[in-house]
Amino acid sequence: MRKLSRSSISVGLRDQLRRQGQRIRRLRPHGVRYVVARANWKLAGKKKLRKALELMTGGHDRCMYCEYSEAGTVDHFCPIGTDPKQAFHWRNLLLACQPCQNAKNDNFTKELLNPARNGYEPWAHMDMEPTTGYYVLNSVAAKSSGPIFRWD
Repeated sequence: MRKLSRSSISVGLRDQLRRQGQRIRRLRPHGVRYVVARANWKLAGKKKLRKALELMTGGHDRCMYCEYSEAGTVDHFCPIGTDPKQAFHWRNLLLACQPCQNAKNDNFTKELLNPARNGYEPWAHMDMEPTTGYYVLNSVAAKSSGPIFRWD
């Protein structure tokens, strides 16, 4: 997992995400937020959003977690079921392959490493063993993220 810089998005896309997010945050209780966020996400046009995320990976359609696979989907780092208020938050959106997305959603904790979080430095959490090419996971966050994103 490499460090990603969160790119700027167009004013139109930013406003669209903000409006959707405001609608979700106004709803009560959590269950209603989840249902509405899930339905709105499925209906949302994601072409411009996906293009903006691809810019973060140098124009390549790669999973932002494992970097090995083609990204099949726009992923919510914090899953909609965990926090529906973040469903349309730009900082919560990443590109992911299906195996990484499924594994992360099944095992989500706040300790997982987010490659687009401000201040994230991959090598503060892991080293690469030069003789094997495998990652050596040094931090609690890397040790919880490694098995999920197939770094071990």
